[in-house]
Amino acid sequence: MLFDNACAGYGIEATGRILQAKEINPKPAIVALTANALKEDKKRCLDAGMTGFLSKPVNSERLLQAVRSAYQKQVYRLRSNS
Repeated sequence: MLFDNACAGYGIEATGRILQAKEINPKPAIVALTANALKEDKKRCLDAGMTGFLSKPVNSERLLQAVRSAYQKQVYRLRSNS
């Protein structure tokens, strides 16, 4: 799942709700897309439970790399919880 964090805080809030929802299982991998490239922004997204973080502008190579990384983390998480 890709979240554009253009609206400050909404992506963080939505991530928390999705990851806490009991009816959503397995939990999706969430990658933040944001124009805010500060370390604090990245930390806030990852602390909220997002799987990855991309700062804009994004090209296809970086996007594919982020999706692959999120997928690998998701597979590891699912196998660890089995």
